[in-house]
Amino acid sequence: MGCSGHGQLNSLECMTVSCMRVLVTGGAGLIGSHLCERLLAAGHEVRCIDNYFIGNDRNMQSVLENPRFKVLRNDITEPGGFCGLVNI
Repeated sequence: MGCSGHGQLNSLECMTVSCMRVLVTGGAGLIGSHLCERLLAAGHEVRCIDNYFIGNDRNMQSVLENPRFKVLRNDITEPGGFCGLVNI
């Protein structure tokens, strides 16, 4: 899909900025979910990891159906917490 020019990026910036796959830790929280929205609006693929200790799906309601968004419920502070991240 590439950079879409939505949000703060104009079309010239989109031609010079490559779109990336971004990992957002804490993406189900208030700030993390807004960061996910902004990154998706800029055309990036977003992978979110959250332990849902504070965050929840309501914060991500606007991005859950986006095909460029994936979420993994996991706690990276636990031993083996990075297992499964390779495939998201």
